[in-house]
Amino acid sequence: MQIHEFSTGIQVERTSDGGWVSKGFTGDYMNKTLSTIPPALRDAITNREFSVGEGGHGNEPATIGRVVSGYGEEWSVVAAIAKEKDDRGRRASLYRYFLAEGRGQLENILAWMNEEKQQGRRIIFDPFQPKRVGQPNEYRPKSRTGFQLREDLDALLSGAAPAIVPAGVRCMPLSLNEMAKQMAKCNGGPIAWAFKVEALEQPRMFQVIQPGSDRAEDLLRRALASQPRLTTPIAGEQAIKNAVKGLTRKVKPEALLVLDNALENPAIDERFWEGIFNGQGADKARSQGLYSEQMVKLLTLRGMILPETLPEFVQWMKARSGKQKEHWEICSHFQSEICSYFQSEVLIESNQLLQLRNCRENAVRGVRSLIPRVINKPELVSAVVWFLASSQRIWGYWYKEKVRDEIENDLSLMSQFVRQKNNNLDFQTTQDQSWKKILEDIAIFWQIQANPRKKFEPLADLFSQLRNPKIAALFYQICFHAVPKEIVFELRSRGYHSEVYGIHINREVGIFEQLSNFILKLGEIIMPLPYVIFLMIFMLSGGFFAGAQLTKIEPTEQYTNQRKTSSTYRQNSQNNFEQDNFKNSQSQTSTNSNISNNEIDTKILANANKKFDLTIQNLTALINELKVESNLPENEIVQELKQVLKAEQSDSLDYATAKTGNIQEKNKWIKAIYNYQLTREFLSPDGVINTNKDTSNTLKCDVAKRLDITFPNQDKICYSKNQNTNLQNAPGGEG
Repeated sequence: MQIHEFSTGIQVERTSDGGWVSKGFTGDYMNKTLSTIPPALRDAITNREFSVGEGGHGNEPATIGRVVSGYGEEWSVVAAIAKEKDDRGRRASLYRYFLAEGRGQLENILAWMNEEKQQGRRIIFDPFQPKRVGQPNEYRPKSRTGFQLREDLDALLSGAAPAIVPAGVRCMPLSLNEMAKQMAKCNGGPIAWAFKVEALEQPRMFQVIQPGSDRAEDLLRRALASQPRLTTPIAGEQAIKNAVKGLTRKVKPEALLVLDNALENPAIDERFWEGIFNGQGADKARSQGLYSEQMVKLLTLRGMILPETLPEFVQWMKARSGKQKEHWEICSHFQSEICSYFQSEVLIESNQLLQLRNCRENAVRGVRSLIPRVINKPELVSAVVWFLASSQRIWGYWYKEKVRDEIENDLSLMSQFVRQKNNNLDFQTTQDQSWKKILEDIAIFWQIQANPRKKFEPLADLFSQLRNPKIAALFYQICFHAVPKEIVFELRSRGYHSEVYGIHINREVGIFEQLSNFILKLGEIIMPLPYVIFLMIFMLSGGFFAGAQLTKIEPTEQYTNQRKTSSTYRQNSQNNFEQDNFKNSQSQTSTNSNISNNEIDTKILANANKKFDLTIQNLTALINELKVESNLPENEIVQELKQVLKAEQSDSLDYATAKTGNIQEKNKWIKAIYNYQLTREFLSPDGVINTNKDTSNTLKCDVAKRLDITFPNQDKICYSKNQNTNLQNAPGGEG
């Protein structure tokens, strides 16, 4: 077996008598046989789990043995601790650590150390006993029989940990190790023992302790009596505290790894984490509305580590009154820094791949639990959209990477589950009870045309603003028995009826569209002239609404009234908050129809005509790039481009004719571009598409989104401009 070692790092100086003194600590380790200290051992040292008190007066070296685990590793570690003097005569504890991989190696390390002493080699700190990285100590373990404790030592195991072996009792480290193994088996916790120690900084972190003197024993017993065990000490607690505090100052992968590893520890529960966060002010920030940079970051971390607190955090972010928005920017930047470690592979100093598996799982759980909260708290829709819309943020990234697909998977399975009574299906969101309840509530819609469930309107609006038209369409159908036409258009459907997830959906039909359909139906009927004249007079004198009722087309009057409320709600939500990537399609379509009759200024039109060659050149480049990235035919990309520019009248734009320089076609494209620019507050309306500028990039992002195309630097291009705009309009409270 291999036994590695390393020692406390000091600046050393030879003395005239052949000895040495310390000139101070270096802050690193020396005489190492391995290049990087295992993270679990590093955390244990940081948490003072090997530390002896500096107030002890004994001269005999102390020995501490313990098993440390974490980060998918386990190590058996023995520390030999000597008291030495520095150049000013002060005493300091200097440590020499011996370690072997695996939890059952403490006996072998002790046996090797004993052999080294028998051969006259020092096993305590010696700065002039150099060691080389990659050259550990080799030892061949000897076969051993079961270890039998003496009766007097065995009798000490009946109480609670730590068991105290009196200073005057003859005992060896091997006996302490056996006692600690038996105590750990009964009481839980890691194997940990201390031999001949004068003082310990964390005595409750041990199973068995033998003090080095009667005085030390008396002090130890009094200390344990005055500090009764209230909770089981957590290994690495100090390292966790340091990691949380450090991350609020600077995001470092090693600190994230500490938190990820702590999430694996079964001894660490929600109460422990709340103590960590509240110890740094999280409870006061929530109750007193403290939105300092440190508190925003602290509560962001809390939402990531404790997913059940994420909805509370979202509400806290939105609750800040007035026009103060800087907390959104702080939160966005902080999430972006952490999220970068989810998005790419990172090697930390130990050449270990930073995977953050537990943080990832908690973030996914947070997204699953957050979305259903809007059902009972519709005022949170805009804030939830902010958290989920951008893949540059923790929860937005995992929504797009995982949870969105989980929702679509489960909705796709509902038809088999309900109609075919198939219970052997892989539902994924139902790990969260809220999603399980949602699916149970809506299951009836796969059986019959059930009564509308208007309570799901916030979900429909949420998915609409997140640009997930298929999911949005399902919930609009469940809410109103009809779906806004702009959502249906995003599904690339132009008919009145279509299907999503095995459910028939009906497109919303406006009053004028109903009237036109009614007139077309009349045209198919032969009726006497007096009836025709009567109907025309009736409709012209205010009978339009009654005429509409003669049609068989859904939706009903009840739906129309409901949709007024829904539209008002979504508009208020939009006023409070503009989405990250781009405004939702219904806002865009509505705006286009409102400004379609706007007359473009003659000077703007003339200037755009002069630059139309540049516009058509950039349009062609945009189309070609998306064609290469998607392998879609050019005509399909052009069709989507025209719909983005002029959704209601896309067929009136002729791309091929515009390329020939036809003046009428050029003017139509210029006006369409100008109107499109008006729908985006951050674009300058001039009817021109410049190379790699805002209009070109935003248009490319919109078309790519509609066609589900990805292209290089998409997140940077599509979110950077909109992110800044969004932060100015982030969901707030009053004002």
